[in-house]
Amino acid sequence: MVVWATLAILGFGLLIKELFWLYEAIRMAGAIYLVYLGSRMLIGVFKGKYDQQNLAGVSTQGAGQSWRIGFLVGITNPKTATFFATLFVTLLPVGAPPLIYIAVVALVGSITSLWLCLLASVFSIGRVRSIYAGIRRPVDALMGAALVGLGVRMATSR
Repeated sequence: MVVWATLAILGFGLLIKELFWLYEAIRMAGAIYLVYLGSRMLIGVFKGKYDQQNLAGVSTQGAGQSWRIGFLVGITNPKTATFFATLFVTLLPVGAPPLIYIAVVALVGSITSLWLCLLASVFSIGRVRSIYAGIRRPVDALMGAALVGLGVRMATSR
């Protein structure tokens, strides 16, 4: 979100508005990526073994790979770009001092970081992981189907 917020402040939102093909390229890349993620989740539901040991071994990728996947999910979401472009054009005064823009991006980064740290903290609790382990298969199936559906909808809507 910080990347989209920064790009919106620097005028990328207006660029996307003027260059429709760029918006379409970002939108299609996001749609393809959502379908890919959802498909992987659905394949995992039907092929995976859902027990406590499987849940404990989920984090086999490194921090860099996890960060890259999260970054790709966030950066390929054109709705985030549209949201920040619209929000900043509407709320920030024209000709505001650079410190205001820096403060807004820092605020977006702080709120995003706090939210993600809260999620990580909650899911690091053993009891929460145990509860999640019991409902993981239906949650993954629902989320996989939702991601595929959102990807298809994003690709087919204008």
